[in-house]
Amino acid sequence: MTNRSSLQKLFMACRDVFKGLGTVPQPTNVTKLCHILDNMRHEDVGLSKDIQFFKAKRVAKGIPKVTCTTVYKGEGFSWYIFFLPPRAVIPLHNHPGMTVFSKLLLGIMHVKSYDWVDPVGSDSSSPPSKLRLARLKANNVFIAPCNTSVLYPTSGGNIHAFIVITPCAVLDVFRPLYESSKILAQKTTVATLRHIRQIAQETNGEIQYGGGANLLF
Repeated sequence: MTNRSSLQKLFMACRDVFKGLGTVPQPTNVTKLCHILDNMRHEDVGLSKDIQFFKAKRVAKGIPKVTCTTVYKGEGFSWYIFFLPPRAVIPLHNHPGMTVFSKLLLGIMHVKSYDWVDPVGSDSSSPPSKLRLARLKANNVFIAPCNTSVLYPTSGGNIHAFIVITPCAVLDVFRPLYESSKILAQKTTVATLRHIRQIAQETNGEIQYGGGANLLF
C-alpha cells in the first residue's frame, strides 16, 4: 500500500525547494530533501518484494529491458521510478544542467561515476569531439535501502553508468523537468558511444571497466 504521508511530505518539500528558476537548491534544502528520501522505503511508493519482477531467479534471455513509470511531473520538477532487471546496463551518460536526487528503493547495483576536472562550460553545447578530462567520483556497489545520491549539474557524479546485479527499483527526482527541451537536446558523448560498443562486444554479461582514476571524454 502506498504511504500517502511520505509521498505528500516529499511533494510539499519539492514544491518548496524547487520554486523559482534556480536549478541547484541551497545546501539546507538539499539536506531537507535527502532526509525525506533517506527515510523512504519501497512500501511508500506501493512496491512489494513479492512482485514477480523482484522474485525472478532466472535472468531473461536477450537484452534486459529497463522500464520507467512517471510518479509526478509538473511545477518545475518530476519523479520517476525506474525498474531495472538483472544484467541491465545504463551506459555512461550525463544530465546537463540538472540536479537529480536518486534513491535506490530495492535491489543491488554497481555505480561508476565521474565529474569533469574542469567543469566550466560543461552545460554548454561544446563540440562532442573535443577531449575533456573527467575524474572518478564513485565506483561502488549500492544495496537498498541506502542513502540518497545527489547529482549536481557539474558535480556529484553527473556522468555515470549503472550495472544491475539484482532486480532494482530507483526513485529519481529531477529538476528541471526531465523532458524539458534542454534535456532532450543533450548530446551523446564520445564516452557513451565507446561504452555502448563495449557492451555490444561483451559475451558473458559482465562489463569490464578500464582502470585508473581519470578518463578522457
